[in-house]
Parts: sequence; C-alpha cells; structure tokens
Amino acid sequence: MPEIECFPASISKADLHFHCIEGPDAFFRMHFPDCKVHEAAGGLVFDNVRRLLVMIRHGIPDFPKGHLDPGESFAEGALREVSEETGIKNLVILDKAPETWHAYRQDGLWHLKRTQWFLMSACDGQPLIPQTEEGITELIWAGPEQIETYLNRTYRSLKEVLSPVILAHLASAPRDT
Repeated sequence: MPEIECFPASISKADLHFHCIEGPDAFFRMHFPDCKVHEAAGGLVFDNVRRLLVMIRHGIPDFPKGHLDPGESFAEGALREVSEETGIKNLVILDKAPETWHAYRQDGLWHLKRTQWFLMSACDGQPLIPQTEEGITELIWAGPEQIETYLNRTYRSLKEVLSPVILAHLASAPRDT
C-alpha cells in the first residue's frame, strides 16, 4: 500500500514533536499558514440508566458536535448542537470533558477543527430525531455492554481521547437508577 504524504518533506519528526507540544494550532499555523481553524463543541450524552447516546453519521459511530455560532460559548454551542442533531431537549451539562483536534482538506485548504466536549445528561422518554441533512442516519442509546463496540468503530482521535472519560463516567454512575 503506498504511503500518503500529508505534510511537506521539509517537516522533520523533531518539528512535529516541538510544535505538537505547543499545540496543533501552532503547528498548523507555522507549516500551513493558510490553514483555517474552526471552533466546535459537542456532548457525550448519558441517560438515567447509564446508556450513552451514539449516532451513526456517514456510516460511522460518532457523537453530536458542531461549529460554534459567532459569540457563542463552548457550553452554549454544545447544548445547541446536541439538541439540533438529536432532537433531545432539556440537556444538562455535568462536566467538561477533553477537547479533540482533527485536520482535513477541503477546497484545497487545510482546516483544523478543535472540539470541546462535555459530559451531559438527558431525561428518558424523549423522541430521538436524527438531523439527516448532517448525514446522521441513526441515533442509538448504547448500554454499558455495547459502548466499547461503538468506540472501537469510531474515529481514532475520538476513541483515544474520549474512551477514558466515557468509561470513567460509567464506573462512577449509580447502577440502580
């Protein structure tokens, strides 16, 4: 299988390490000055019986998230995006979770997306309404025994960063609610 060159040959492993310590945005701004940085927020939503909301977007398990509107805080954006993508109302933020970063090329430019995540709770019994215009085809309440299956099929950056938070939340949640 041929190797895909993502970065210019002028970037050494030392450069990669140094700039990653400063943060992904510093690295991309130095080596890809035309890079557009986007701010986004999302939610890891649990119900009162310890199920995690998983969505299938473009055939891949994912979690609700999206770009911030101008002047919107990360928390406000996360609540709005989760509600828009899932139909769930009256969400409650429980705690801040880690952020993830991912880069992609679009229209000949590099884009870097920073997503701030939040642990959230939702009341049971609400209808789940997938936002199909965003490529969401299915919304699933995954029980504790199913969560690892979905995490193993999602994007690597989400799995590596968010799995420990999800599993720690499950371990600390009451089991008989």
